[in-house]
Amino acid sequence: MSELASFTPEGDEPDVNTRELDAVHPSFGDKPLVVLSRGVEEGAPGVPPAYRPKVEAAWRAGHDRIAALSTRGINTIVPGARHYIQIDRPEAVVTAVRRVVDAARSR
Repeated sequence: MSELASFTPEGDEPDVNTRELDAVHPSFGDKPLVVLSRGVEEGAPGVPPAYRPKVEAAWRAGHDRIAALSTRGINTIVPGARHYIQIDRPEAVVTAVRRVVDAARSR
């Protein structure tokens, strides 16, 4: 339930995880980074259907924040993939890894 609470904070107050991240200002500099996000919305155990859109939006916003930790970061939505992208769309994972390796080698 605490994980669910972190996705659905009350009012305008940020959740605990967000406050902790905001306090440390992590950065990957200009290292290449590809974040993959599922394209198929899924429910989660214990999440009422009415909360699913909020959870999905928070999940994607979190992935966008991770990608933004690098000046060369990108969050890519993988159509047709659920949580286990490597199972549903393994070629997307291979492509992302190659993209990062190629970007790192081209420096």
